[in-house]
Amino acid sequence: NSGQIYDLYNNTALDINAIGNYWGTNDPTEAENHIFHQPDQSTLGLVSFTPLMEIHPVIESFVFLADENPGLTSDCVGLIDQAQKMIHVVVPATANLESLIPQITLPRETISNPQSGVPANFTEPVTVNVQTPHGESAEYVVTVEVEIESFTVSFIVVDPNGNAVNDAVLDFDGVQLPAGVYVVESVMPGNYPYEIHHPQFATAFGTVLVENANVEVMVQLQALTYSLTFVVSAPGGPIEGATVQLQDFPVQTTDANGQTIFQNLPPGIYGYNISKELFEPVQGSIEIVNQNVTVNVVLESLTGLTKNETCGLVLIPNPANDFVRIEGNPAQRLEVTILTVDGKKLIHQPFEAGQKRQLDLGQLKKGIYQVVIKGEKGSVLRLIKQ
Repeated sequence: NSGQIYDLYNNTALDINAIGNYWGTNDPTEAENHIFHQPDQSTLGLVSFTPLMEIHPVIESFVFLADENPGLTSDCVGLIDQAQKMIHVVVPATANLESLIPQITLPRETISNPQSGVPANFTEPVTVNVQTPHGESAEYVVTVEVEIESFTVSFIVVDPNGNAVNDAVLDFDGVQLPAGVYVVESVMPGNYPYEIHHPQFATAFGTVLVENANVEVMVQLQALTYSLTFVVSAPGGPIEGATVQLQDFPVQTTDANGQTIFQNLPPGIYGYNISKELFEPVQGSIEIVNQNVTVNVVLESLTGLTKNETCGLVLIPNPANDFVRIEGNPAQRLEVTILTVDGKKLIHQPFEAGQKRQLDLGQLKKGIYQVVIKGEKGSVLRLIKQ
């Protein structure tokens, strides 16, 4: 009836029902002013008119339809807080906030300002006034939030040869994805750490910077690597300065503990050669499978006789106490060095041709020593100190 309020006159003696009608008010007392029936004249029938149809100034729904608003790919429905009279709507970054058309659902005969279906500027919060036909009103504040655009991060995972690895596990920003899932959607701009795990490869680490576009990350997994430790010793203890050659790797020497470590070795079989002056060299091979490996090598001294037939030299006396003489071939110049059995130099003494060749052994403890004599020919003799 176009919002027109009519009075009701029951001019019969019959009781009638007029329940659920709107009488221009939510107050039953005021509504009865529009009804003429038994309370007004005893000969008339009674009109039952309660409960009334009540109309309140409320917004029942608020939405920006995609069909009516360029830049929207789906309808954006507002979240209504009736107690606080607040409406919150999230729209994508592509929305034009300066001209959005809302669809506002109201109770019948209720009006709003701004009106439903009319473009409005929502760059700032907008107050919507709602008014009922009987003059009751309310104000809602509509806030439109622009959703931060999100992006997709995709990983391409390959092995050291560039072949695809389809069963690695991606851990993105602390969230572990199922094996083989390398795509992360709805990622906001920012820096994100990642890890990629696979039992056959070393774990890959990194960070992804997401700014204003989708990101593709290429990750090449590396083979698992291990360490190979050599511990080189002689019967008298560790050997410092022993040379360790491991295939084509740079040569390394042992430290004071007789150790040297080759790092980052992939699984495989490795040949090695260990040498030290005055010791027999040692060759061998070792296989690395799935763990770090330690190789213990004991070098044997190069042992000479008390008398060296080639050089014609002899140590007298041997065993010795305080002194030892080198006899034989007096016409040649000699360089004489006394070492421990593990190669530690203790005494070095040059002798000119014709010079008396006597060495003071007072500083040496009882034991077996190596005597290296360099002249026209080399010689290694064994000396026993009593």
